[in-house]
Parts: sequence; structure tokens; C-alpha cells
Amino acid sequence: MTPNNLRSASPTRSNYQSRAQPTPLFTRRSKLSTPSRGTLNWAILKILPGFCSKRRRDQLRVGKHCSPIFNTSVTSQFSFIQQSTEPHPLTALDRNYAAKQSKPMAKSSKQAQKLWDDAQKHESRFHGKDQNKDALNLRYIVEPATWTEMQSYMKCTVDSVDYRKNDLVYVRPPDLKLDGNDDERKFWVAQILEIRAKDSRHVYALVAWLYWPDELVNVRVGTETPKSGRRWYHGKHELVASNHLDIEDVTSMAGHAPVAQWLEEDDDKIQEGLYWRQTYDIMTGKLSSIRKHCTCNKYYNPDVVLVACPNGDCQVWMHEECIVHDALTKAHNSLPAKPDEKKKKRKGTAKRLKVDQLSRDLSFHDAAYRNRFTGKILDKGNKIRITDLSTKKSSTVVLCCLKCSTALG
Repeated sequence: MTPNNLRSASPTRSNYQSRAQPTPLFTRRSKLSTPSRGTLNWAILKILPGFCSKRRRDQLRVGKHCSPIFNTSVTSQFSFIQQSTEPHPLTALDRNYAAKQSKPMAKSSKQAQKLWDDAQKHESRFHGKDQNKDALNLRYIVEPATWTEMQSYMKCTVDSVDYRKNDLVYVRPPDLKLDGNDDERKFWVAQILEIRAKDSRHVYALVAWLYWPDELVNVRVGTETPKSGRRWYHGKHELVASNHLDIEDVTSMAGHAPVAQWLEEDDDKIQEGLYWRQTYDIMTGKLSSIRKHCTCNKYYNPDVVLVACPNGDCQVWMHEECIVHDALTKAHNSLPAKPDEKKKKRKGTAKRLKVDQLSRDLSFHDAAYRNRFTGKILDKGNKIRITDLSTKKSSTVVLCCLKCSTALG
């Protein structure tokens, strides 16, 4: 896709239209702060996690898909960044330090206190399950100060498309190639927080990123071990909202993104299209919690089936995989014991489950029945046909609720 052609018009406070091919406002020295995820960054956006020595601040760097904690060394020269950067993850030590202070310490210098007081406050509109409303809030500074000196606008127009504050939009990555296969997933997605312009050739937006789960790097839920990429419970059309901020040229915007928040507590709502239900805090590397289901107390991938118990006093939601697993396990346990089979005595105490095992997928790779039985759901999920692989015989069993044993139909 080629960049959108933009039209110019006389600016008003509520409407600004821009033209393509903007000229640089600044030039940037080489080997400065690593640019963040965006495509056209002309300024450094600094997050204020607290205050520390200059040596410690200079150790904090940022790259694409990681926390934007920037080098705070001051320079007056910047330029457009034409290409995105490779991942440059922060260490656990960096993240622990970043989360250590939410405001200047009592004995901070006047300069540090003034820096904090003069910083802009980001109040996130993204709130995950059981998450405080200010959990993703942070303070930031955009340098040079030209950013705050620019006129602020409620709206801008790109290729006859209006963009306003709080709109969710697609952002075109560098070297984008479309082939008709999952094209929407090849775009970045962001929420517009602010629109500023110097003139018709220099129009920019402050944005907060929403991540595709595949882009996540070294993140965790609760106390689990950090890991990268998509979790088993992330759906194909799922995004993760964040407080990762960037400044984007409006020419990189490629249309509105129809993204909705999915409130999992509403059992009657059917989620369609793009959605988000989880948040990512770039300061701590944590993902917010989401609703757990079933007797296994695990998460739910909306791309697979979730079954509700018809018993009005129960009404538990269950993973179809767990229901099948229960039926096949019962079939395996009903087999007669072999004559030469002896019970083995176990010594010591039972091993505790590791934290990682609590969030594993629902594939049941180690189930005892896997080499003996297979199952196929019948009658709209009410029954299962179980086949014994050794005898080639099949039997049909009525499926029941895993909690109250009520027949499912």
C-alpha cells in the first residue's frame, strides 16, 4: 500500500488537514536514543518512572516492542526515523527499577521535582479486569519543547478520512506488503491521544499502542515466568492495550480500527471483530488478569467452544476440551486392571505444581488415554463417541457437567 495522499486547507482549531511528504523540523545526531516502535519519530518521548543518577538513566534504553524508558541526555537535534528498530528488551533489573518510584522521593533535588511537576500526565483510558483506574497512568516529557508549543487540534483529515482524539486507528509499518491474507494483522493499532501541528506539512499525533499478542516481549501475568509472544488463550482477533506512548506523523495512519473492549463478565454478549480484554503495563512488564472459567480454573480462548451447564443452580462455563478429557479419562479408568499390574508405592510428599503449569494450554498431551481412546463430539455437544483404538469398538456417552454432573442436553 502506498502512503495516502493528503489535502491541505486553512487550519482551524477543531479541524486540521495535512499534505504528504512533510519536511523535517529537526535533524538528529547518530547513536542517540534508540527509536521506539513508531515510523516517523522526530522527538524523544521520555517516561518518568522516578528519579535516579544520570549514570543509571543513561543505562535505560528502548526499542521496538519494549518499554519506552528513554535516555534522558538532552540534545536539541532530531530527525525523522524512516525505519522501525529491532527489539531491544529491557532487563529485569531495569523493569524493577522503573517500577520502584512513581513520583520523586522526598529528598529529590528541586530540579528533579520541577521536572516531575512540568511533565505531562497520561491518564489511560484502558482498564483491565480488577485493575485500578490509574494502573496505566504515567508522566512523560516530549523533547524538544516544540511539541507543546504546537497548536492542539480536535481533529485532522487524511485522504478524506477524519481522525479525532480517542479514535482507534491502523498505523502503517515501514515496508508494508499486503497479499490479501490477514492483511489487518500486518498493520499496527493505536489510540490517538493528542493531535498537534505546526503547519499543514507538520501534523503529528500522540498515540498509545495496542499490541498484537505475537509482538509481546518478556511479559507476565501475576507471578508467572516472563515470556514472549502469543499465549494459548489469545484469540485470532485479539489485541492487548498498553500505556506505550509514541508520536506518529498522521501520514502513517491507514484508517479507523474497529476495536472494542470485551467485558468477559457479560455472558450474554457475543464478541465479534477486533477486541481487547487485557492490558500491558510497559513500566512493570505485567499483563492484567482476565476471567477464569471451568473446573480447571483456566482462561478462555474465544476461538474455541465454551459450554454452559444447563442447571440453573450451577451455570458453570466449561472448556469443551475439559469435558472431552473427563469422558476419555473415565473410559480409560473403567478398563480392567492387568493381572500382573501391581500398585507402586510412592515415597515422599507430592510435588507442587509450578506456576507456569497453572497457565498451560488445554491440550492434555500427557493424558493416560491418548494412545488408547479418541473422542468425537455429537448432537450439538451433548454426547461423545468414544473409540477404543485397540479393539476398534465405539460407544456413545452422554456428556455431563464437570461440577454438578447434570447431563448437557
